Parts: sequence; C-alpha cells; structure tokens
Amino acid sequence: MVTTKSGKFSLRVTCDNGSIKTLHSLYDPEAEATAVVDAFRFDGRGILVVLGLGLGYHLKELVQRFPEAEILVVEAMPGIYELAKEYGVISGLAG
Repeated sequence: MVTTKSGKFSLRVTCDNGSIKTLHSLYDPEAEATAVVDAFRFDGRGILVVLGLGLGYHLKELVQRFPEAEILVVEAMPGIYELAKEYGVISGLAG
C-alpha cells in the first residue's frame, strides 16, 4: 500500500515474475479512474464485466456513471478485495 500525492491510496503488487506493478496512479487515482471511464464505450444498459478490482476507484466511477447497469467484478486475488474494503472506495457499493 502506498499513499499517492493526492493523499489517496494505491496498491503495489508483486507479479509471478518478480516485477512490481502499481495498480493506480501515484498522483491522483480518482482522476485516473475518471479518465479511464471517460474513454469507455458503454451505453449504461445491460451487464458490464470488470476484470480486476484494485482499490475500486474505477468501480466507484462506473457505478456513479451507469447506475442502471449490472456490474460484475472478477478479482483473482482475494487479498485485493480485503484491501479494497479496508483502504479503498468500495464501501457503500453493493457486494
């Protein structure tokens, strides 16, 4: 877990090959999530499948933008879900 320049959290993970990846912007993960969703093409209807939860910044933005959509999140690492509950922005979102 790292604190970003905006005071929010980002997550660093070690991949199977030993490389370290940061899952969110080290500057402003909320602005990054907004930019990602801005570039996203979805009409807000139907089911949206999201691969990867991270700390949930993109999920929060998707829920706000597409309140009628059914959103299914697939996260392969249970530990990330636990960290997202503790440090992320997913509180208040349906489980």
